[in-house]
Amino acid sequence: MTPSAQEPRELLETALFEIKRVIAGQDASAPTRRLLTLPFLALASGLLLILCVGGWRLRRRLIGRDPIVVATLAMTAAELAGVVLGGATGRTTCSDSCRARSC
Repeated sequence: MTPSAQEPRELLETALFEIKRVIAGQDASAPTRRLLTLPFLALASGLLLILCVGGWRLRRRLIGRDPIVVATLAMTAAELAGVVLGGATGRTTCSDSCRARSC
């Protein structure tokens, strides 16, 4: 049995509808809550300790502007900014229609 040409279009339309519904249903204060939660998570997970110890150990190279250390620092800052500003929560959602199809 070959899928009809209409089936992919219907799936795309359903997916777009669900994406719009999820985005519209998000709370506008979520980024602020995330910004307040991240320092506690960084402390509890040990990330803050790793960043502090790494910075302390590399302080001479940072002052001397070693290109590898500066590039690593820039990459780390960009990744942290992406986490803070990007809103990636690792949460997946499945719509009611998707549940009905047992996806």
